[in-house]
Amino acid sequence: MGITVKDSQMGGVFAYGKGAVNIIRTDPKDFVIRADNSAALVESVRSFYDTPTSKLTFKNNFYLQRGMFDLIAVLDESVSDEPFKIDGVFIDLFDPKLPVYTSRTIKPGEQGYFLNLERVENSSKPQVLAAASRVYEEDFTASSYKFVAKSPINTTNIARVLLPRQAKKVMVNGTDQFEKENWDPTSKTYLLEFENDPDGVEVAIKW
Repeated sequence: MGITVKDSQMGGVFAYGKGAVNIIRTDPKDFVIRADNSAALVESVRSFYDTPTSKLTFKNNFYLQRGMFDLIAVLDESVSDEPFKIDGVFIDLFDPKLPVYTSRTIKPGEQGYFLNLERVENSSKPQVLAAASRVYEEDFTASSYKFVAKSPINTTNIARVLLPRQAKKVMVNGTDQFEKENWDPTSKTYLLEFENDPDGVEVAIKW
């Protein structure tokens, strides 16, 4: 069954193909400028969505998963002032120090961008998870991980490196810069910090 010109002029709900179309004869701006006029639009959506097994619900947040990344935004002036809480093991990518958390609360008006370590592919393999540089020339052995990091000069590199065990030695351009406190046992990551070089900084980690 199609939709005729008369149908479109009158408005209403019409069967079309395997679904239905609801034509609302209202200027779109009226949903904004007229008090409570948006209720009709909401009820129209609800009438299509609600079924005996599902109901239309409203929330004040957006939560998106893409691979090992979690993106969260909590709206202010929305249906509630509830914060959004995330639990797990993750790196805060909005913080330049790349801290590791097991719980984080995002308040209305705030956003979060996290790397979720529970969804890292090949998590038994050493790898740079997050860094202010690009990684080249990776080399792996049973007890070491080497790579070259390149990024513009006069910038500082902060990196989180996933390792199978706690590091014993961290060589940066031939100098041991291992710091025990930089190892995070919960995430099994080591926090690296050094000055960048566009020609490359050689990093060798042994455990």
